[in-house]
Amino acid sequence: MANVQPARITPAGHWQVNGAISVTPPRAMPGASLDAVRAIDDELSGNPSAEELEAVGEAATAALVQPPSGDGHVALSYGVNRRLELGARIGPTNAGAGFRLQWLRRSPGIYGVIGARALIGFNDFPVERFADEVRIESFRRYDFAFPLHLGYSGRVVHLWAGPQLMVSRFSSDVAICLDDADVCRQEAMVGTSGRATYLTGQMGIALGKRRFWIAFELNISRLRINADVDLRMGTRRIITNHQQSGRVITPSLGFIAWF
Repeated sequence: MANVQPARITPAGHWQVNGAISVTPPRAMPGASLDAVRAIDDELSGNPSAEELEAVGEAATAALVQPPSGDGHVALSYGVNRRLELGARIGPTNAGAGFRLQWLRRSPGIYGVIGARALIGFNDFPVERFADEVRIESFRRYDFAFPLHLGYSGRVVHLWAGPQLMVSRFSSDVAICLDDADVCRQEAMVGTSGRATYLTGQMGIALGKRRFWIAFELNISRLRINADVDLRMGTRRIITNHQQSGRVITPSLGFIAWF
């Protein structure tokens, strides 16, 4: 999750508006997830086995958790005092709120910040565009992010870098059609619930003048997914555990304004 915020919190009694557009290209883990979704229709040809249906459910889960995507957000923050900032953000896929604490403040312009943010996801990857036989019934996601940044802030430039830990809890229900008729006469249901953990390195720079800056941030994450997959076909039920890990790269372009 992109932040696009300097290591210095919003000055006391002032507001900060920041926003960004982020792109997660189909490389590494997001690319593998997309390839697996595109292969779903081939996996379902004929009479798929329980193992093939399980693989389909795992592919749909990975694509819902971390697909290749374009995203964005707008955030509003308020500097309560020299040490505390409160903020909220909203975007096409999630919304939430959090705070940041200024634990380091040294002249000339050296800052350290730690924060916490909770978000609710309300959108999912359109698997149906890439696999005709799959339909997403429901998807729920909750993200909890904890950034720790060091940086330099001046009138013209902000520089920041540091780690961010994000833990996501998610659940989904996916319907899989098992025949090729115009109207599906037989379905399998795949339910998943689990956790995704992102350990991210974030690096950012913002250039501008006084109170407005154009910003660029790069996020490189190591993602681990651990999910229980519940496959139901008529009276049959199979429960397995799915684990997957990989790399996710997300660059972001945005702005920062203080007023």
